[in-house]
Amino acid sequence: MPDVASVLKQEISRIARKEIAATTRIQSKQIQSLKSTVRDLKAQVASLNQSVARLSKVTSRQLSEPQQSAEPSAVRISAKGIKKHRQRLKLSQGEMARLLGVSTASVGFWETGRTRPQGDNKAAIAELRTMGIKDARATLEAMSD
Repeated sequence: MPDVASVLKQEISRIARKEIAATTRIQSKQIQSLKSTVRDLKAQVASLNQSVARLSKVTSRQLSEPQQSAEPSAVRISAKGIKKHRQRLKLSQGEMARLLGVSTASVGFWETGRTRPQGDNKAAIAELRTMGIKDARATLEAMSD
């Protein structure tokens, strides 16, 4: 006849293993569920990061472009227009070049149509268009002092 103590010991071990297996099965299911949730959240974070990156590029372009290109692109400048405006202000090519911060040759090339003003020069010409004869002379005098 088997020893009661050993049978009791075996039965207790069997029941303990059964309880441990049941508990670990529940925890395994919970862990799998949590891993799935983490995986989904990581995908959402990656998607949101991509969206933020795209939006920041778009907004940075929108913020930088209007400041740089709004005025110069809106200004239509022709060779005849530059010459007429210079003559209306009663300025020589050299004086106009000093007002615009360019060389005399540049003004001459613009007036003959050999080249066209770009970027900041377009903006400077647009600003010069708002000046009158007295303003232009006063600015020149201030520059020479």
